[in-house]
Amino acid sequence: MRTDSTSRNVLERTDMPIGGQPIHPKLVSFSAACFAGAFVTDFVYWQALNVTWETFSDWLLTAGLILAAFAIVAFVIDFVGGK
Repeated sequence: MRTDSTSRNVLERTDMPIGGQPIHPKLVSFSAACFAGAFVTDFVYWQALNVTWETFSDWLLTAGLILAAFAIVAFVIDFVGGK
């Protein structure tokens, strides 16, 4: 049996934290940036009436909602885990 770092089992590798800090604040920041970008693209669409800006806004809203859902799940995991 090998004793170097490649022989560690899966449980040891999954117990290591990512940077030692919770990940949900980072996800919230990206979600807020997507919502701010959607607001900007809505304003540009209102002024230009080009359908491309509406599509950009739809994509940014979708990404913001998905990232917000991931942030909620990460927060619940951190809260239940006691971090």
